[in-house]
Amino acid sequence: MHLIPSFVVLAILIVAWRWENIGGIILIIVGEVFGVFVFNINYNQRHFTLWQSIRNVSMICLPFVLAGILFLLSHRARTKELSGVQ
Repeated sequence: MHLIPSFVVLAILIVAWRWENIGGIILIIVGEVFGVFVFNINYNQRHFTLWQSIRNVSMICLPFVLAGILFLLSHRARTKELSGVQ
């Protein structure tokens, strides 16, 4: 039961390795949606301060967004390389 999120992330990574642009977009969306969810739980339900909530969101969700950006940059570099644009 607790491994279901890990399997979902693994499936997204498999998609990202095959299709970098689609996987990058999915990772960014997952990071942003999960960030809103984590912020809502931390700030509203657990009554953390604003800075504690932002810190928690950045530690948990920023890796997803950064990985998505890196996949998109890799796709962009690969398409430039294949098209011969310098």
